[in-house]
Amino acid sequence: MRRVAIVSHYFPPSTMAGVHRARIMSAHLHRFGWEPTIFCVDERYHEQSLDPELAKLVPGHVKVCKVAALPAAWTRRVGIGDIALRSHRAMHAALLHYFQEEGGDLLFVTVLPGYGALLGPAIRRHCHVPFVLDYQDPWVSNWGASQSRWSKAGLSYRLAVRLEPRALAHTDHVTGVSVGTCEEIRARHPRMPPEDFSVLPIGAEPADFDYLRRHPRPWPAILGPRDQQMHLTQVGTLLPRAGGTLRALLTALAELRTRHPSLVRRLRVNFVGTSNRPDGVRDLKVLPVAREMGVAEFVTEVPQRLHYLEALNVLVQSDGLLALGSDEPHYTASRIFPKLLARRPLLALYHTASSVCSIAARAEGVVVITHDHTRPPQSRVGQIADLLGQWLQRRRGTDLPARDTLLTEHLSENIARGFAAVFDRVHARFHKRHSHDRSCVP
Repeated sequence: MRRVAIVSHYFPPSTMAGVHRARIMSAHLHRFGWEPTIFCVDERYHEQSLDPELAKLVPGHVKVCKVAALPAAWTRRVGIGDIALRSHRAMHAALLHYFQEEGGDLLFVTVLPGYGALLGPAIRRHCHVPFVLDYQDPWVSNWGASQSRWSKAGLSYRLAVRLEPRALAHTDHVTGVSVGTCEEIRARHPRMPPEDFSVLPIGAEPADFDYLRRHPRPWPAILGPRDQQMHLTQVGTLLPRAGGTLRALLTALAELRTRHPSLVRRLRVNFVGTSNRPDGVRDLKVLPVAREMGVAEFVTEVPQRLHYLEALNVLVQSDGLLALGSDEPHYTASRIFPKLLARRPLLALYHTASSVCSIAARAEGVVVITHDHTRPPQSRVGQIADLLGQWLQRRRGTDLPARDTLLTEHLSENIARGFAAVFDRVHARFHKRHSHDRSCVP
């Protein structure tokens, strides 16, 4: 059994979205010959809200090492809040101790936060172990590039542009959640060969829904009273480039109101967690557009991100689910997995080239409406309105059949199998090249 140190600065009970990459893969790696130890920042040093129940989803066999960090109350006085920077020294020391005392075989760092990538080159050099860098989100982002040059976000972007090449120069392999994520990195670093990249989505974890069904929750109060209305719900961040699909949906609502005014009164469209921030209670992204288009009476927006199990409860309690993509062709399918596992009717609006289309379209109770540059989302308004009208005439039903078999290659166990295969290859190649020295030098 080889050993891998997984650096995930956020880990349960943290409620940050990045916790699930390490949580899901670590639960199954032992089946494929790798014993994981999670290195995260102790929750006492987190600024965001915590969810102790989320920690119950972490299997008991997963080892967790929690490190300290400088208090944010101190560091923010000089403009630093990033958890990877605040914990860098403690995390580096903990990793050195692990590889020196326990003889770990590989270092895996998942970002964001991006500055965590800087741990890799130092540990690789000192301990002579391979380093795999994982991208859940881009460190050098298009959004950062669009920010004012001298704003904090603009300065962070310019710093990332300088630091990313230093991390990648000492990386033995790169994994990413989507093809597009890896392609963007290769475009910035064209000298990196394609065989140094692997695409592994976050994965679908049926056990999370098994836990929820064993511990049922009441109707989510954030959606208002459980009345006779049909609740169609989108859970998750409204993507920056999802404006076209959002406006197409709201235009379809307006058209449906014209066609069937009595029928449309049964509809409530909910947008939950649109800001992706636990404290983003005022970051409205949908309601201002709905008011502008005159359909706000049908829309509920809860901008703050819910705790994970609360969000899953919203999915399973809703009458139907909505999945809004963007105009990005490479958009990953990872977000669609929980919606498929929830066994509710699903309407998905995605770019034709999205991986969502090939997965979701095969599932019972799922309708995928596609768009591209020749057929923009607005051209699909009539089709969306027709589907909403048909759905509103149905009675509330029971759970749809399980869709796990459609997600076989994307289930968490198989994602862990894919990571183990990457680790095996990287480990063998690294030690073939560096077999002369395996000592760990502080």
